[in-house]
Amino acid sequence: AQLEIYRKQTGGLPVVLLDDLPAELDPDHRERLLDRLARTPAQLFTTTTEPGLIHAHRWPGSRVFHVEQGRVRPA
Repeated sequence: AQLEIYRKQTGGLPVVLLDDLPAELDPDHRERLLDRLARTPAQLFTTTTEPGLIHAHRWPGSRVFHVEQGRVRPA
């Protein structure tokens, strides 16, 4: 809903940042949110400690990184 309000008011799209999504939402709500976000052209950054729960295939051309002890590398 916030994305739609922002888009209507500004004509632009925000950058969406989701931190540790699996820790905040149960599986059903997480999937519903990710399905909805996959249908918007907004840029999305998300973090997780459980990479198997965020399916990057929803976003063609997406990139996944692994961050450990301050080091960033492609996953």
